[in-house]
Amino acid sequence: QWAQEQQEALQRCFRELKAELLEPMKASIDKLLETQTAQGVAIREVRQKVSENEDEILGLAVKVEAHEVLYKKWQERFEEMEYRSRQKNLRIMGLLEGLE
Repeated sequence: QWAQEQQEALQRCFRELKAELLEPMKASIDKLLETQTAQGVAIREVRQKVSENEDEILGLAVKVEAHEVLYKKWQERFEEMEYRSRQKNLRIMGLLEGLE
């Protein structure tokens, strides 16, 4: 009888410990797992956005290179046109300005 009472007392103690310690710990762990899952989703979304931004940046870099090539080509044309226009200028020495 004494042994049975002791066993029941121990079982009661274990149930109380479980209620007081293990169940709150399980609830905390469940909450942490939910948070971790949500963060995993957020991280995947951020990675996707980063990948999309990298793709867009690469596309823009290609466009910039193409514009730089065009700019250089137009700059060379402009310089050539300016040089040709200067070649056709005449300088007349010895005449005063405003005598037209």
